[in-house]
Order: sequence, then structure tokens, then C-alpha cells
Amino acid sequence: MINKVFLLSLVLVVATLNATVTLQIRTQLANSDGVATNGMNWGVLVDSTGDGFAVTSTGNINAFDFASNGSYGNDNYFIGSSTTVTVPAGPYAGTGVATNTNEITLSSNVSAGDSFGIFWTDKSGGSGVNGDSYGFVTVANAVLPSDGSTTPFNTVFTADPYTAQGSIVPEPSTLGLLSGIFAIGAVMLRRRAG
Repeated sequence: MINKVFLLSLVLVVATLNATVTLQIRTQLANSDGVATNGMNWGVLVDSTGDGFAVTSTGNINAFDFASNGSYGNDNYFIGSSTTVTVPAGPYAGTGVATNTNEITLSSNVSAGDSFGIFWTDKSGGSGVNGDSYGFVTVANAVLPSDGSTTPFNTVFTADPYTAQGSIVPEPSTLGLLSGIFAIGAVMLRRRAG
């Protein structure tokens, strides 16, 4: 009897460690000019702490790597399975379509029922840097499903194409560095002139 309980407990632990979901987004994303565009890096940002998202659809954020899984503030970011693409036919046809996410592992930080939003940069290459734009959109029904499911969200994100409306700005430390270089340059010019 003890062996059966132990074996069952072990199976439950392993099953919990491998819990994943895949999201089928299937909506168009646009650059800052409102044009649905291929080749943009995108993913989903998950509000894993329930305190709201660290980004809004407009505003400023610091540089961010849109091509790798990571985090932004208290939120977790998971990349899409590919950059935005052209879907030639069917109900999701169009240019600049965000298709599916890679598998998202459910864990102590990310769980079924957490809200998520689509997060992208309007430049190819994945690095959202100073001067680029980003986009973020979420809707009330955008919540992670239960373990093991592949869930379509094309009926949830329906106002496409969604336009990148936020700005990526230098980090404060970069501004401090630039200010310091400018001040040193001004002192050197003043000494030469005098």
C-alpha cells in the first residue's frame, strides 16, 4: 500500500512539473504606422502576480529582448512560435499574423487563470531598442487555459490589426552616461577655447 501511495505521489509531482499550454493567437499585428507587417517579434506577457501588467498599450518602456523568453517587471514573457507571417487562406488569412505561442510551462509563477496580453515590437530582429515602437493589447477573456490544452484565441482578439503605439526609450543609466560624455566634451572644448 505504501508503495502505491509513493508511486501515485511521484506521478502527480512529475505531471505538475510538465504542465504546459499552447495559445493559438491568430490575429494581425501592425507597426507604428498601422500597417500589418511580417517579421515582427511577438509573444505573450502573463500577469503572473495578479497586480496588473507592467506595460500599457501606450507609453514608454526600456529596451527589451522580444526574441527570448524572459520577464518585464513582475510579468513573464513567452515568445511566439515564429515572427508575424502571411497566412494565405482561411479565416486567419492576412499579413502580419501572430500565429501560435510555443508551449508555455505552467509553474509556481505562471498558472491557469492568469491574464495575458500580446506584446510585440515593430522592428525585425527582436531587440526593442531606443526609437523603436512596441505594442501591447489584452482583453478580458485573455486568460491562460488549464494544463495540456491548445486553445484558440482568434475569437478573443478580434479588433485586428492591432497597432504598436508605445515607445522604447533608453534606460536611465544610458541617459546618465550620455550626459556625462556630453559634459566632459563641453569641458574639453572650453579648455581648448581658453
